[in-house]
Amino acid sequence: MKKLYILLVSLIFSFNPSKQDDYIDDSTYKSVENIHSNYGSCEKPEQIKLEHINSSNTSSFTLNDYKLTRKVSDFKSTCFKNADLKRFFSFGLNRVFSFDLNDQAYIELKLKKKIVEADLYATITDTSCQIEYQCVPLFNEESNIIYLGSGNYNLIINAVLKKSDDISINFDLSIKAYLDPVFNGSFNSPIILDRDENFFSNQNIEKILVNILNKNSYRTKLDCSSESLSPSVVYSFEIPKEMELLLDIKLYSKSNKLDTVLGIVDYYNSSISVENWCNDDSDKIGGLSSYLSGILTHGKYKLIASGYDNETYGHFMLELKSYKIGSIGPIVLDDSMKKIFNGSFTHNKNKFICNCCNGKESIHDYIEIPLTVPQGKTMIGFIKVYGANKKNKLDTFIEIRDEYLESYFESGNLCNDDSSIVGGLSSFLNVLLRSGDYKLVIGSLDSKRSANFTLEFNF
Repeated sequence: MKKLYILLVSLIFSFNPSKQDDYIDDSTYKSVENIHSNYGSCEKPEQIKLEHINSSNTSSFTLNDYKLTRKVSDFKSTCFKNADLKRFFSFGLNRVFSFDLNDQAYIELKLKKKIVEADLYATITDTSCQIEYQCVPLFNEESNIIYLGSGNYNLIINAVLKKSDDISINFDLSIKAYLDPVFNGSFNSPIILDRDENFFSNQNIEKILVNILNKNSYRTKLDCSSESLSPSVVYSFEIPKEMELLLDIKLYSKSNKLDTVLGIVDYYNSSISVENWCNDDSDKIGGLSSYLSGILTHGKYKLIASGYDNETYGHFMLELKSYKIGSIGPIVLDDSMKKIFNGSFTHNKNKFICNCCNGKESIHDYIEIPLTVPQGKTMIGFIKVYGANKKNKLDTFIEIRDEYLESYFESGNLCNDDSSIVGGLSSFLNVLLRSGDYKLVIGSLDSKRSANFTLEFNF
C-alpha cells in the first residue's frame, strides 16, 4: 500500500472593506459587475496555490474574514433546498476559486465561527462549473471531509442571505488538504473493536456493526481487491499475550449485492498483510460478500472493511464472532505436576511445519502453549494428547520448540506422531527438560474429524 503523508494547505485572503463594492438595488449590482468584470466567477476563478512550506509536506490556507458582496455566477448547487433556490436568485452571493491536486487528497472544510445571517454552501466542481463532484452545507463549526482524486477543480462558496436588507456576508473558512487524514475509521484513527469487554471471551460472542462506504470514506488497497484505492472503514484490535483468538468475520449488505473485501493487516505497518487473511466474494455467504475465519495469536491488528473498487458505495454489516481458545497456559514446570486439560483444535490460517508428522508436515489445526522450566530446575515426565472421546481416533501430534518457534531439537525426542505407547493415532512424549522457555505445539492431522482433545501432563 502506498505510503501517505499529510498535506495542510493555507492561504490568507485579506481585503480592505472600503475597497469592496456593496450593492442595494439591481442597478448598483449591474454596475458592480461591469467594474469587476467576471473575476471570481466560473469563467475567471480566483486561484488558490497549494505550496509546500516545509520538509514535512505541510502548508495551509484560510479564507480569513472573507467578505462576499455579490453573485458572480448563477451556479445552483444540489445542496440547495427548494426555498434556498428561490432565495438564491434574489439574495444569493458567491465566489469561485480554483485549485489543483497532484495526488489524491481529503479536503476538510470548516467554518471558524457560526454564521447566523446566511446559509453557506461549498461545492466542488470541474473547472467549467458544469460537473458537480461534491457539495456540503457550512452551517456550523463541524468539519466536512471531501475525498478527491488528482486533478483541477473549482471551489464555489455560495451564501443565501436570510434577510432581504442584508447586502453582504463575512466568514472565516479553514481549508485543509490531507494525503493521510485523521478521522474515525482511517488508518490513523481506527475504530477500536476490543473496547468491548466481551470481545475476548471463552464463549462465542457475536456482534453486528453497521456502517457505510461512500465517496468520502477512507481509501485503501487490499491484496485481493482491484487495482484502485477503494472506500473503506478501518477497525483495530489487540490480542493479549499468551492468547489465541478464533475469529469468524462476515462483511455483507442486506441484498448481498455490495461487492465487499475483507482484510487484516499489521497495526504498525499497514502495507504488511497478514498471510491468508484477505477475502473477496466468499462462497460461504454468497453474492459479492466476503468472509474470514481462523485463529490469530498475540499481536495488534487492523481489520479493513472495504469495497472492491473505487465506486463501491453503500451500507454494510460487519458480523463478528470471536472465541478465546488460547486458555491453556502458560504452564510452569517447577514442581511435580499431574494435570489434564480439555480443548479443541480450530483451523489456523498460519500453517505449522511439523518435524515428525508422517506424510503431512504442514498443519493448520493446532495450538501453541508457552512452557517454562525455572532457572536451576530439570523436569522429567511425559505429555500425552489424544481424542477427548478416549477412542484414540483423533490423529494428533506433539512437538516442543524454543520460545520463538524458530528451531526444533535435532535429537528428535521432542516431537511425536502416532505413539505405540498410547496406541491408535494419539501422541506421547517422554521428556527431560532443562531450565528455559519453550513452546509446546499440539495439533490434529485430520481436519475432517471433530478436533476435541485431551492434553495430559505427568511430571
